[in-house]
Amino acid sequence: VGAHDILGNKGPRYDRPVEDLTKLPDQHWTWPCLYARLGLPLSSDISLVKRHFRRLALLYHPDKARLGQPKCRQAQERFQAIKEAYEKLTRR
Repeated sequence: VGAHDILGNKGPRYDRPVEDLTKLPDQHWTWPCLYARLGLPLSSDISLVKRHFRRLALLYHPDKARLGQPKCRQAQERFQAIKEAYEKLTRR
């Protein structure tokens, strides 16, 4: 995984992990920075990446997303984006 794939050039740089994942900006899953997609700082280790992915997967998995929630509209696209970030960041 190249540095450009991970860091990208858009999206915020977090100093610490975002605890309340429902408060991530609506466009977070489109950011090129893979860490920002998961709401994590660049210094995050694999265990934190796994934990945040699992929490986001519960929010965005198409089978688990609640139809009444605004973030459910694009659940499939969001889930694929965070899954891609997770797979690239945990690849060894």
